[in-house]
Amino acid sequence: MTVYVDQIRDYGGMVKGQARRYGTRWCHMWADSEEELRVFAVKIGMRTPWIQHPMTKRVHFDLVPRRRELAIQCGAIEKEVRAWQREQRAEAHS
Repeated sequence: MTVYVDQIRDYGGMVKGQARRYGTRWCHMWADSEEELRVFAVKIGMRTPWIQHPMTKRVHFDLVPRRRELAIQCGAIEKEVRAWQREQRAEAHS
């Protein structure tokens, strides 16, 4: 199972509503498959309804800094979000 996290970024005014109570600093967690992602998310205490399904195929979870650290401790690999985006574009064109 390969799960990835990108760097923490401050989203400032982009974080709205109830999510703001967790702060404005977040990162993304994704995996090679949605099934792997869901299994790993439960392992680190995430609820599967929190999964993000944007318009693209970039299925992911948003993580606060402490949850990111837990993900890394449990085996997630740090990866640049731009590398993830390039991979997704390449898959879409193949």
